[in-house]
Amino acid sequence: YKQKIRGVILNGTNKGKIVDFSNEYTYTGMLKQKYHKGDKVLLNGSENNVGSSIQCVKRDTELIILLGLLILVLMMIAGKKGLLTIVTVGINIVIFTAGFLKSGDDADVVAICNKMVIFFAIATLIGLNGIHRKTWAALLSTICVLAMIMGIFDVVISHSAELDYSTMEYLGSIDNPDEIFHAEILLSGLGAIMDVAVAIAVALSEIVTKRPEVTFRELFRSGREIGYDIMGTMINVLLFVFGCGLIPMCVIRMNNSVRFMTIIKLHIPCELCRFFIESIGITGNTSIYPDHICDDEINDKEGEEDMLMILGLILLFLIMIIGGDRGVISLIALVGNMLLLSLAIWLMAAGAPVLLVTIGMGIIISCVTLFYQNGTNEKTKSAFAAVLITMTVLFFFIYMVVWRSEAGGLNEIQAAEDDVLYYNMNLDINMRNVATAVIILSTLGAVLDMALTVTTSVYEVSIHKPEMKLTELVESGMQIGREVIGTTVNTLLFAYLGESLLLFTYLKMQNYSLELLLNSKILFQNFASMIFGAIACVMVMPIAAVLMAKMLAVK
Repeated sequence: YKQKIRGVILNGTNKGKIVDFSNEYTYTGMLKQKYHKGDKVLLNGSENNVGSSIQCVKRDTELIILLGLLILVLMMIAGKKGLLTIVTVGINIVIFTAGFLKSGDDADVVAICNKMVIFFAIATLIGLNGIHRKTWAALLSTICVLAMIMGIFDVVISHSAELDYSTMEYLGSIDNPDEIFHAEILLSGLGAIMDVAVAIAVALSEIVTKRPEVTFRELFRSGREIGYDIMGTMINVLLFVFGCGLIPMCVIRMNNSVRFMTIIKLHIPCELCRFFIESIGITGNTSIYPDHICDDEINDKEGEEDMLMILGLILLFLIMIIGGDRGVISLIALVGNMLLLSLAIWLMAAGAPVLLVTIGMGIIISCVTLFYQNGTNEKTKSAFAAVLITMTVLFFFIYMVVWRSEAGGLNEIQAAEDDVLYYNMNLDINMRNVATAVIILSTLGAVLDMALTVTTSVYEVSIHKPEMKLTELVESGMQIGREVIGTTVNTLLFAYLGESLLLFTYLKMQNYSLELLLNSKILFQNFASMIFGAIACVMVMPIAAVLMAKMLAVK
């Protein structure tokens, strides 16, 4: 399609000047999108020369609105803890920026990231919870488990073929992809491990506060029960964070006659490796507290498969040993969610209505994660209702933001990659809807985890003090939620910083300007899911606490 555009220059020496452009776009919005009346855009010229075409949509306004909304809900619902969450997120961003800028071409990226991880953990845990026993317990547990999973990764990779880093997006001409990948695992693994440690420590602290005479055996049982409940949902958070980002390229490749199993085998081994390593960390923390390839390439892929099989077996062993029967159920639920996510991708690629597929699969995934994995009880019923209410409210807002920002389709760097030249991009699929599906499904994992954390903790508190009134139960749930929300928001931050580390390295090499980066589709796609996930977790917290307290009061 073609459209003629007339606009007004809003700043610079040509402010107020009328300009005319023509724009070509496709229905899918894969590479080029349609512009609408009232859109603000950046032109490809300079301050003195406006240029001859549109470079990108102005998206920094939407980012500021989302950040403002997150700050607002944090302050309204979490109060003082919300303010501390904002402060710790800001400190962690400063630490990341300082470490990232220090990592030059000759710098030891892994050594720098090791120091950053320690600073992240200290700043987050002490900044949110102060200097208490539960803080030191969570900090020690986090560092020990993080060291354990990186040791496992180093041992496994040293006895098998090295990963084929050429399949990673944004690789460009980076000379040290192996070090960058190690750093990515450290960053994204830190958040997930720390979240589990804090959730257990905070819940046990609340039990001790409500019933000081509680015995060690009773505390241990409650901590183990909470760990079992959140272990599976936290692993599913990682599944959705890493898996949903692959949906757009999977849809494109499958519509260009690339089989789904071929995509898994050739294009996402790094994502699978990252998922296995960090899932091992979560499980461990619960217990502590094209078809033509040359021969060399085939051997490399076989080595990769051996490594992924070893990591998968370690994860399987830990889940079954630590979780017992509950661990086996969690494992079956995880496999089921993988199959459901794969089915959703296949349906989208086949041309099924993307938003209907997203809603249907989201409900089924929630039922599998909550009811099959943790049983049908007051905890899971309350969590499911809270998630349903929260995601229904956010669904329309997510779609509106994606529509306003034109965030669908390939971002600027993906569109410039070599393999895109060989794909047919004129697909009968609206990529704006696909972008909406990515945000909704990736948000779903985090909100399920938060809802179940709150309901499980309230349930355990009520067991130790059955005479508590409705208002007291709600306040306990809110208190636990406030304690956990800061770590959860930082967990999402670390997950997306880790996933985007190679992207930032590439952009640094390409000398992207700050203005272009803030308005790019790259940044918006990577951080919209993080911000919406944080907003959803804050919103679901009081809903889950109230619903759980009412169910227990009725009982």
